[in-house]
Amino acid sequence: MNLNAFFSEPYITDITPLQELNEKILSDDVHLFKVEPKGRRITNAWGAYQLYGDRHIVTPNEPDGIVINYYLKNKTNEKVAIKITDPYGKEVNTLEGKGDAGINSVLWDMRRRLTKEEEEAFARLSRRERDPAARMAAPGEYVITLEVGDKRLTNRTQIKPSAGWPVGPAGHRYDHPDC
Repeated sequence: MNLNAFFSEPYITDITPLQELNEKILSDDVHLFKVEPKGRRITNAWGAYQLYGDRHIVTPNEPDGIVINYYLKNKTNEKVAIKITDPYGKEVNTLEGKGDAGINSVLWDMRRRLTKEEEEAFARLSRRERDPAARMAAPGEYVITLEVGDKRLTNRTQIKPSAGWPVGPAGHRYDHPDC
């Protein structure tokens, strides 16, 4: 039997929720796991970096964002909303999660939702003029709120300053304080 046919690619996954899981969590109807702080990766590349043929092993990176894990004891048809706010309560983004029983995950790409005025101004710009940093949430602390029916659970996370080189015009960085 050729095991390589079944296990041809390495697979890495985050088991943090499993490490936190215990009897109390399993008895709760809803649980929001701790949210790991992350820094943004600047993954822009120059040139034909993916034209390696079959010479290199290629494995996927971990998600470029903050993974929010939560547990539901039972499947629900109610809306599962994950709200991200700054420490002062200003909403940064809202995500929709699955209502499946068990451990569920949502990925926040560390982008903020633009206001209607910002969206309209952004749409008027050419692709070349659009600054990708305009949509990025600034480094700092954020509050994650999981809402399922009448249950509201909160936790905190942090976007760490990104490591990397300046991107864009005039040395603009994705973690620029004006973003």
